[in-house]
Amino acid sequence: MARMDISEELSKVDLLAKEIVEKIPSVPGNLEFRADLAGLLIVRMASSYENCVKETIFNYSEKKHISFGVFARNNFDKLNSRINMHDLNNYTKICDTSIHQKFKNSVKNQKQKFLDFNGNNIESSYEQILNWRHSFAHAGRREVTVEEAIFHHKYAKRVIFCFNSAFD
Repeated sequence: MARMDISEELSKVDLLAKEIVEKIPSVPGNLEFRADLAGLLIVRMASSYENCVKETIFNYSEKKHISFGVFARNNFDKLNSRINMHDLNNYTKICDTSIHQKFKNSVKNQKQKFLDFNGNNIESSYEQILNWRHSFAHAGRREVTVEEAIFHHKYAKRVIFCFNSAFD
């Protein structure tokens, strides 16, 4: 089975965001359409994060033992958006306490490094994207602009990189 590259998966989201900004200008006649596109973009971001989390767990498990890999695929194939920070911490604990500690340390370091004046950091941006995804996917709420989604994704995807690197 071909392995997914985490960076490549996340760069597809970046490309989609760039194309939305370039092709659909933010003008009064497009605002409602762009609000829907922002919701769809958020859904795409969250599904990419989910794919990356699953692939990280699968790769780690298969490296340890083929049977562990089968077990992981059977149990984690349908995470169904269970990828919030609490979930990620639990997944790292299940695999190995050293992985959990590496993940916690990496997130802490990245939070300090990428903190803006509004208090946004990688963890809060990650959770915000998941909350927006839930609101749009389940209630059709348009709570975010394309630009806000892109801004938060720049921070949020670092959580996924931290998660993935903790398993190396």
